[in-house]
Amino acid sequence: MPFNTLTVACSTAPTIISTFFSYFCSCTPTPEDNGDTFELSYEEGVALIRRFLTHASHHTVEELQAFTAMYVPAPAWVRTENVVVPEEYLQKSAEAVVNQLGEGLSKVGGDKWWRWRERELHGEWVWMRERWWGTGEEKNEEERKKTNTMLYIHGGAYFFGSVDEHRYQLQRHARKLGARVFAPRYRLAPQFPFPCAIYDVLACYLYLLSLQPASTIIIAGDSAGAGMALSILCILRDQGLPLPAGAVLISPWVDLCHSFPSVMDDNSRDYIPAHGFLHRPSEAWPPSKPRSTPIKGFITTTTTVQGDAEENIPLQNLSPCERVEIDGVVVEIQDQIQLYTTNDMLTHPLVSPVNQPTLGGLCPMLVLTGGGEVLRDEQIYIAHKAAFPSLFAKPGDTTNHPNGTKVWLQVFSNACHVLPTLAWTKPAKMVGETISTFAKQVWTAPNTLENFRYEYVSISTGPEMRPPLSPADFLPYERIGVITAEPVKRWIEAKRHWDVKYAGKKVVRRDEEEEEE
Repeated sequence: MPFNTLTVACSTAPTIISTFFSYFCSCTPTPEDNGDTFELSYEEGVALIRRFLTHASHHTVEELQAFTAMYVPAPAWVRTENVVVPEEYLQKSAEAVVNQLGEGLSKVGGDKWWRWRERELHGEWVWMRERWWGTGEEKNEEERKKTNTMLYIHGGAYFFGSVDEHRYQLQRHARKLGARVFAPRYRLAPQFPFPCAIYDVLACYLYLLSLQPASTIIIAGDSAGAGMALSILCILRDQGLPLPAGAVLISPWVDLCHSFPSVMDDNSRDYIPAHGFLHRPSEAWPPSKPRSTPIKGFITTTTTVQGDAEENIPLQNLSPCERVEIDGVVVEIQDQIQLYTTNDMLTHPLVSPVNQPTLGGLCPMLVLTGGGEVLRDEQIYIAHKAAFPSLFAKPGDTTNHPNGTKVWLQVFSNACHVLPTLAWTKPAKMVGETISTFAKQVWTAPNTLENFRYEYVSISTGPEMRPPLSPADFLPYERIGVITAEPVKRWIEAKRHWDVKYAGKKVVRRDEEEEEE
């Protein structure tokens, strides 16, 4: 079946109808709802996205990428302009990425391949027409330096999504902020894995610095885009490059290892698949395996028990990111779990910013979290780690940490991942107001920002101030940012189902054909 608007509509229509009836049959809030009842359009939106992702999982990665990259025209009151980022900023970005990777450069395969691209790096300006700065050449240049800009990095788990798909959100930000928005068209995994996307987006930021001062720029992003934004802030800090005025992180995905408890919570209030992302096999995904690799993609080694002592298993030569103990069985993971990068890179601080040695010394940050989303815990954790770098440092770490980052954390009760996606709903409009307030503060009165502000927002009663948490409120340090058993167990079970379902759809790649010959 093709992947287009018609087939998606046919797939999601029953979900929309059933959600409509179930909403009116069970609209009374439960105690777990804290008195909050979301509007019908919100419930329809969450159910629609959940069903869309399920539908997309039975298609290839390339089909999903093509569908979410379809051209979306801008309305008459919005102006867009496509620009090419000059090569000099790509060179500067590459130098910063290489320096930041350090010894990790060898793990990603060197410093050459990720610089190759099929086409030039593009970005798109989005602004409301009445905010344009005029037509005169001299006036244009002067006004450009004074115009506030949001650099927005779209999400999509690093492997789908586009500027076109996010254009409605971009124009809303431009209107609410009275600013311009610049959106990079960065390369997507798995065709262009880590560090391609970071390299592209950092080049776009350096390009903006050539047009205007850093104090007029805010970096923003959602989901994977927000996680990437945090990694870029760490690169800027560590490489001595100008930090922006502020950062807006909307439901940031900062732990690709899925080590926090909320990942295993009931995801009925969210639309992210409980087992992660799986897709029909294609040329792009999954990666081809060596001949010696088992077809099922993982090896199990059962522990043996002698009396009361369990025999140690010689796994010293295996990467910690490639094995995990599940129900007394050590599982060596052969298949790549995340599309963004290989398993042995999942703990790298630029891939999972939760593993950064410190998140202090960054620009002011607004962290927006859905109380019902599966990535909730990691987002609350990085907000505290940024605000209190010494308190959340590795046990035994005696180094001098930078000053705490100013953080405004808002958690929206029972809300889903990336609320602004449901732009027409009340919770999304509340998020928009918060972003607007934060942007105005960092652009006009940054000294008025609080060092740390933690709000729990009820849809019915509004924000409630909460005290900061302590490290004891989270997992032990050694269990954070590492691959854990339960998420892998879910992934393996789902992958077994996918392998059986699409066993006859195996893609024979050219390199495999040549090997057979």
